[in-house]
Amino acid sequence: MANVIVSMYNFLLKYGKDCSPPFYTGFIEGLKKSGNNVLCFQFEKSLLENDSYPISKEYLAKIKEFSPDVFIFFNNQFWDVTKYFDVPVLVYDVDSPNAYNNLNGLKQNKERYKYIAIQTCGIDYICDAIGVNRKNVQYIQPFTEIYAKDIPQDINISFCGSNWFWKDFDSVIKFMNSKPSEKDIKSGKKVFDLFFENPLMTSEEIYSNFGIEADKKLKFDNLFFYACRVSGINRLRVLSELAPLGLEIRGQYWLLNDPTLAAFPEVLFSYSNRAVHSIEDSQDFFNSSKISLNTKHIQAKSGFSWRVCDILASNACLVSEYAADLTELGFTDVPTFTTPYEAREQCKKLLENENLRKDIVAHSHELINKNHRFKHILPQIEDFTGVTLHSEDEGSLEVIPIFDKTVPPTPQKLPPFPNIAGERLSFKGKVYRKIARYLYNKVEYIK
Repeated sequence: MANVIVSMYNFLLKYGKDCSPPFYTGFIEGLKKSGNNVLCFQFEKSLLENDSYPISKEYLAKIKEFSPDVFIFFNNQFWDVTKYFDVPVLVYDVDSPNAYNNLNGLKQNKERYKYIAIQTCGIDYICDAIGVNRKNVQYIQPFTEIYAKDIPQDINISFCGSNWFWKDFDSVIKFMNSKPSEKDIKSGKKVFDLFFENPLMTSEEIYSNFGIEADKKLKFDNLFFYACRVSGINRLRVLSELAPLGLEIRGQYWLLNDPTLAAFPEVLFSYSNRAVHSIEDSQDFFNSSKISLNTKHIQAKSGFSWRVCDILASNACLVSEYAADLTELGFTDVPTFTTPYEAREQCKKLLENENLRKDIVAHSHELINKNHRFKHILPQIEDFTGVTLHSEDEGSLEVIPIFDKTVPPTPQKLPPFPNIAGERLSFKGKVYRKIARYLYNKVEYIK
């Protein structure tokens, strides 16, 4: 039995302490069922740079009392604990390094962390972004704890995921409004296209590394959000193409007061506000679908979303944007696409051929149950960390939700004491002013 600290950004936490994506639920429940004690910290909001303040005394004391044998931080969503504990610290990659918290701290403390990548090209991504030795990075195949369920399939095509495209995507508009020359426009377009192949480079780095000359330049440097936005454009185009075939969308951020989505009424009409807040919700949604769709984030060069294995384990037939890892893992029958038109054609073919659809689903089930359950990845994590993570003992699980108000605020400074002219003050007034200034300087903010 091991004591395991797990942490994550849980975007479903706002709906309740028991709400989380199936991947996370399957992971922490899998550790518990394997006979471990699990203390799981879940953040309501994603952390990207928290090294401006240390872990709170309250949390540090709780962790010391827990006496962990290993830390597992998804996307490094936690404070730096390496100065307090001499046990393995594992960063589990579920996006890419541009979504890691405290990336600078990881670069400065390379030998203290180990990394798990969930796509085959992720090893190179992590090594390049952090400068870590390849021996400290390991690829572990994705898994799922969702299962097939015999329920009516009354949805033609399902999509579970977030809207990634918001009105803050304005870099191209700003660039074009700067009145660039024809040469600058050509260079800007080249930089934009190269970003799809190099999502860990800022625009300035692409201009420099590829020797692209320009007087006026396309500018973007927040890679996390920029990658989301350009991925969101592709997602909307694919969903728009599939809407006439009987599409149902569930997930986050589809009904924003955002004029950009108004240009896709067919997508909005496909949205259902039915909750997908738990592993049970996801299992029911996929199993009630004949087809379920996967579109990729551009950072997933060879890999795919964690929902892909969830779909493959259900009675829905996966139709996915092309991902080399699907083929590498043996899912050669899965229909793939590279354009919205191809996605539509693949779905039409399956909807018109039920036997073909069922054959693909059966083959997917076979591979999932053979290679992609939590029990298959646990020995790999044990070998990589050197920590035994299974026993005959009864495990335990405690979840600690961390909402925004529990994150220490940024310390603030008081404004200067008011400058009160003394010429017209009485002696008593001057005494009061002196006392007031003294007391004012004693005021402290609660930190």
